[in-house]
Amino acid sequence: MSSDSSAPVFDIKRFALHDGPGIRTTGFLKGCPLSCVWCQNPEGIEADRLLWYTDTQCIRCGRCMEACPEDALSKSDDGGRFILIDRDRCNRCGDCVEACPTGALHWDSRSYTVEELAEQLMRDAVFYESSGGGVTLSGGEPTARPDFSVEVLRRCRGGGFHTAVETTLFASRAVVERFLAVTDLFLADLKLIDDEAHRKYTGVGNDAILENIRYVASSECSMVIRTPLIPGITDTDANITGIAAFVAGLEGESPLELLNFNPLAESKYRSLDRSYRFADTLTQLPEERMERLRELARKEGCRVI
Repeated sequence: MSSDSSAPVFDIKRFALHDGPGIRTTGFLKGCPLSCVWCQNPEGIEADRLLWYTDTQCIRCGRCMEACPEDALSKSDDGGRFILIDRDRCNRCGDCVEACPTGALHWDSRSYTVEELAEQLMRDAVFYESSGGGVTLSGGEPTARPDFSVEVLRRCRGGGFHTAVETTLFASRAVVERFLAVTDLFLADLKLIDDEAHRKYTGVGNDAILENIRYVASSECSMVIRTPLIPGITDTDANITGIAAFVAGLEGESPLELLNFNPLAESKYRSLDRSYRFADTLTQLPEERMERLRELARKEGCRVI
């Protein structure tokens, strides 16, 4: 294994039911080469740890401002949140985190070694065995940390556990080959079929993604294609029809899963001092619209789950 023996993990979700079959534990790694405008885990985009501020936990004591050596913290005058963070001045020393008595200021992640994360993921073995579950790596983007991720998956699979990866598949062919050897199920995001639109809304083109999806489909690994339905962006008839036609043409059988819009990410953006593009779109797509899109996909010969 390479020197990449540790990585920042921003969440470990136990008893997960939507990250692969059965009951699972999912580890979320920081760092992603995409910057989707709707990202539900904005803390997972940057590779480095970020300072997180939860105003509802703040008791307005001001100790964090006194502790900051860079004067990166100041009192807000907007009548809402108490603390403002100048992230350009912040050097991430952590003095404010140590000074905060309630945890209102805290890091968005902690570093795990391969051994630590594998142990955490395998801890609930009894539930995996009874439900046909296992462990999942998500993010961020697991393929952005290939040495670390592959070794974690290798250890979990070696322990007899089903392994899954939630991934954009925006990676080199060599990296994808390494994951094939240790992954039972790929949960592959395909957000937009049009390359120009993909660049506009995620920051990267989709050529490598499409090629890697074809490659995984031709392997012995199982794969589910997932499309998040983002109002006005990915939920168009043309996009779903195009994605379904692509999926239907893959070697083997990889079903398509349409994921309804998740309106619950706004608080994360607020904690990171970022604006949320969909602040005025806080409802999911109605079931009639969901069924319309599923039917469009089925008409292309695609199996929809």
